[in-house]
Amino acid sequence: MPHNKLLHHIVNADLLLLTIPNTPNNEGILTGKLFEYIGSKNFILCFGPKDGDAAAIIDSLKCGTTLDFSEDPTEVILQKYREWQKNILSPVDSDSQEFTRFNLTKKLSDLFDSLI
Repeated sequence: MPHNKLLHHIVNADLLLLTIPNTPNNEGILTGKLFEYIGSKNFILCFGPKDGDAAAIIDSLKCGTTLDFSEDPTEVILQKYREWQKNILSPVDSDSQEFTRFNLTKKLSDLFDSLI
């Protein structure tokens, strides 16, 4: 699927699933998909390490929840389904400007400049 069509589906979703690979030392894994999901302002259901960087970002923005690989997502999914049935799903209200491609690239550029 072309990326622009994929973004259309992400923005129009009611719940987004993010999985971090269940591998050793996965706490630092941040996927590009996470940042696209954050920009959509939709709820993110993440499976990954609860002490990982992705979980920390999701928690700080209050844009979803992270479950460990062994946790049952039934209650989270049912809660979101009930909200959907009542038509009370609303966009996640978080300031995600810090995580836009522009701002992340600027931070990286500033870091490189500081090394010169």
